[in-house]
Amino acid sequence: MLVIHSKYFETLFNSSFKVENLYGVVSFDDVEPELMGHLLDYFYRGTTEWNAPKADLELHVQLWILADRLEALTVMLTIEKRMLAALYFQQDKTLAIDLIDMVFAHPNCAKSALGYIISEAAWVLYVDKKRPDAVARVTSAMFSHHCLAIMMVWWSARYAKSNAKPGMPALSISSTDVRSRLIRNYFTKTSRDPVKTQPEPEART
Repeated sequence: MLVIHSKYFETLFNSSFKVENLYGVVSFDDVEPELMGHLLDYFYRGTTEWNAPKADLELHVQLWILADRLEALTVMLTIEKRMLAALYFQQDKTLAIDLIDMVFAHPNCAKSALGYIISEAAWVLYVDKKRPDAVARVTSAMFSHHCLAIMMVWWSARYAKSNAKPGMPALSISSTDVRSRLIRNYFTKTSRDPVKTQPEPEART
């Protein structure tokens, strides 16, 4: 099951020169046992529900980073889908603030679908003047994470202020769910998915 879900383990166990192969033991001293336990549960769960609690978004970011390290693409995709759903509604987007540092401190995570999900939530909060505390925290994060600022500019090109709800953003493109469609373009591609090349968001001058 490890080989099926992880390219890292596939490479490891296909090598005849690895110490891990000789003794049948793989050690990850820098990984919390609970975190690895959730990942292994995903590998071995079969058709049962994954035991990683959906409400624990910080745990999901940590699991994505671990899955990226082990090249467990289906795990990364599952987490991205969960995060997209968790931050869908306006009232839930404040949850993204506590995830900004974790996501944007990791280069691969920042440029992944998680980066787009978190930066979209940050942009929505940034233009919502009814939440001054959230605006202040997002503004501070923009100065700390250049990539976040660039991605928020990317989102700003796709958002416009709604006259119906002053201060609240509305997608400028006519569609039932443009946000989700845009983010899905950056979902992790598994071996069964066609590979698509997406342009990087660039700051406007």
